[in-house]
Amino acid sequence: DDDALFETRKHAVQSTWKAVEESLGVGATELFYKRLFEEYPEVRPMFPDGDFDMNEQAEKLFKTVTLAVDYLNDVPSLLPILADLGGKVRPRSAKVAIYVALFSRCALSNRRY
Repeated sequence: DDDALFETRKHAVQSTWKAVEESLGVGATELFYKRLFEEYPEVRPMFPDGDFDMNEQAEKLFKTVTLAVDYLNDVPSLLPILADLGGKVRPRSAKVAIYVALFSRCALSNRRY
């Protein structure tokens, strides 16, 4: 049943993110960016030095993921919020699908840290 599977996955995501918040906080997204740039140096130009404060960027990503996880109980309300945030992405960093895929891969590989 799709609803049961969604509930199981939602609980897994929420409990995992709660553990991340409590143990690493914004350090989790700092690790993500470190790992991202090590494994995929071709995405580094999306964040030009002097144009992006990477600590601020890590904080923004942390807050966005936290918001998304918090709203998993109300996905219809989450979608316009994420669409609004996505609309604020600069044109040169518009490769959002690649970014999301890389985030997922790096986040999963960061489990060993």
